[in-house]
Amino acid sequence: ELTERDFIVQPTPEKGAEMRVDVASGIETSWIRDHERKNEEGWTEDSLAKIYLRQWIKECKEQDIEVLLVYLPHAATKEQQLMSIGTKQLADEMGVNYVNLLYADMVDYGIDFYDQDGHLNPSGAHKVTDYLGQYIKDNYDIPNRRRDENYSKWWDDYQRYTEYKVDKLKSQKY
Repeated sequence: ELTERDFIVQPTPEKGAEMRVDVASGIETSWIRDHERKNEEGWTEDSLAKIYLRQWIKECKEQDIEVLLVYLPHAATKEQQLMSIGTKQLADEMGVNYVNLLYADMVDYGIDFYDQDGHLNPSGAHKVTDYLGQYIKDNYDIPNRRRDENYSKWWDDYQRYTEYKVDKLKSQKY
């Protein structure tokens, strides 16, 4: 079903993401209690997503690429919460790192989401990004290449993104 058009990407400063500045209040979810989380089997069925994830991890390991699985906070259904538990089990089985931010006391469900589905707004995204940046810094040996000439395109992209954000702010109506 894929066509050539599916592989043509228009470059944007947001790298395919979309900054949505809004606040969805009243997001509610029914959280699985701690003791239930410990006793749940999680993601037990071999769904296509799980099969592909396992293959992706295997391929990364064969290429000596370290894997970090991340489950982002959102208004999760019970099924999605079980998937987060199953992802931990898969990460353990495959010997890769896993960060489940679903239950982390990091975001405020009253102000950090754009919509009722729990997509992060810039406030929530900033909190999650800061946390993940610190996690990566603490757990991986990745050199700082910000001023390395061989990586100047990254710095150029960052500058373009910063200009993009400033222009967006300037265009806002009061």
